[in-house]
Amino acid sequence: MLKRLLDDYPVRSKQCDILHYVQTVTEKISKALTTPPGSPDPPQMVHRAFLDFIRRARTNMQLQRVCGFGGHRQYGQYLQSLDAIAREIEDLMPIKDRYHANPEYPWEIKASHRVIAPSEHYFGDLWNPASPKMRKLRTFIESCIDIL
Repeated sequence: MLKRLLDDYPVRSKQCDILHYVQTVTEKISKALTTPPGSPDPPQMVHRAFLDFIRRARTNMQLQRVCGFGGHRQYGQYLQSLDAIAREIEDLMPIKDRYHANPEYPWEIKASHRVIAPSEHYFGDLWNPASPKMRKLRTFIESCIDIL
């Protein structure tokens, strides 16, 4: 679904749709790749899993190979370059604070008590599938899916 949203942009995809799917995919991939196969314990029930996964992925040699890195240093630098976008995505996660902009649920502007729908909000360049950081993130997501 994420691939379809990104490929169809700007024809059918809204910023909030793209970001919501990016959030969901990064969270689920993170949990899938950090939970040992056959583990009796389910993954933690948290939304913020992607940044931790990227930091732990430094030791994942299979992912390093799929990402096309022979050297550990270059791979580590590549993962570090994903930290900022991972943080941006995690910061968009819905929280209990009803004043927090997110791509999933409406929120209220505290000063005016105006309710904003995610489809009305501009999320900056983060949502743009053509931006360099989103292209890099998409490549990383595809690499992660390849080893699942």
